[in-house]
Amino acid sequence: MNKYHYDFRDIFKAPRMALHGKNIYLQMRNLLVGYIGYVVIAYLALMVEGIDLKYAWDVNFIFPIGTLGIISIWGKLVWLIAIHWFIICLLRGNLAVSKSAFEEIKGNLFFSSAEARKFVSEKHWAMGRAYMAVVAFIVFMVVLGLIAGLIGKIPVVGELSFGLFYGFPYYILSLFAVLIIFLFTTFVLTGPAAVGVKGEDTLTTLFDGFSVVTSRPLRWTIYTASSVVIAKVCSFVLFYFSFRAFQFTNYTTGVFMGDKGKIIFQSAIDKFPASAPLVQFLSFLYPGSNFGIDLYMLGAFHPSNTIYSIATYLVTISISLVFLFIIAYFINTVVVGQVIAFIDIRRQTHNDNLAEMSDDELFDDFKLTEEKKTDSEKSDDKPSM
Repeated sequence: MNKYHYDFRDIFKAPRMALHGKNIYLQMRNLLVGYIGYVVIAYLALMVEGIDLKYAWDVNFIFPIGTLGIISIWGKLVWLIAIHWFIICLLRGNLAVSKSAFEEIKGNLFFSSAEARKFVSEKHWAMGRAYMAVVAFIVFMVVLGLIAGLIGKIPVVGELSFGLFYGFPYYILSLFAVLIIFLFTTFVLTGPAAVGVKGEDTLTTLFDGFSVVTSRPLRWTIYTASSVVIAKVCSFVLFYFSFRAFQFTNYTTGVFMGDKGKIIFQSAIDKFPASAPLVQFLSFLYPGSNFGIDLYMLGAFHPSNTIYSIATYLVTISISLVFLFIIAYFINTVVVGQVIAFIDIRRQTHNDNLAEMSDDELFDDFKLTEEKKTDSEKSDDKPSM
């Protein structure tokens, strides 16, 4: 590993580290498991909604993306479970990549994907409980607001209590809840980095995940924004070369296949959600620009029914895996950027050279505090001379 600077220059290491094979594998593996689970549960939600599955398959294929026209409360609940499953798998992938990236920063180039998966299996509950604790607090604040609304329905007393307590405690509690919700959105980014670097327990993970934002908000914002911009540019470049690879494949195979390959590929592109927001985000250099790639340019024919449906499905899956690779690279770049931000900010706030510490030195702050207390108590117990 090249010299670590503990400053802004380190962020430019992110795209290279994100593209390493084991990091791409770790992220793609979890994204694939998460998406397959999402598709299965999403179709279950459509079944609960009473929608004919054959019709849903013809419309959505393996891309049941969006609200899917689900109206009933039970259908929405099942659909939310699908989203929750995907988020869990995404966070597990982020945690694995965070640990792998940190080991590389430390110089451990032989840290394997198997070791990263083992680390996730041991530490994912610390991150999971931290997220659940924040969500539980937000739900608690919402329940308090609903109770206040019920009190407000009482004639005379309700109106007076609403006016009397609006400033305090209603507004104060709401402001606190909004701040917690904001920190929760940042914790989605900082949580995997905190666990991946220090491997701490739930409470310390929450504290470190929040403090990296609150202690140096401007520095963290610059690191995060820079990693997103770098991820966007690099993933667009990868998208461009993938586009040219599709063209090259279609041209060379078409020499002997003729129109067969073109028809199959065009049918696959028709099934692929090329106009989906995520695909459009990756297709253009920056949102709102005209400098981008139109996937429909790859087809030479208008959409048509062919007898090559099986080949079409296989090509569609292949195209989807290519896009999964690009998405994994984008996510990995941001995740590695968060690891770098965590290490650099800890150097600023705690004077910790985390990139140079051995595994034995990477214990959490609570353990350090307890050891210091124990040592001081032992010294107090010694008789003075």
